[in-house]
Amino acid sequence: GGGGGGGKKKKEKKGKGRA
Repeated sequence: GGGGGGGKKKKEKKGKGRA
């Protein structure tokens, strides 16, 4: 994923963002 404050991937939900 990448990015804890929002999530860069489209499939990821906002606020999650996994490394």
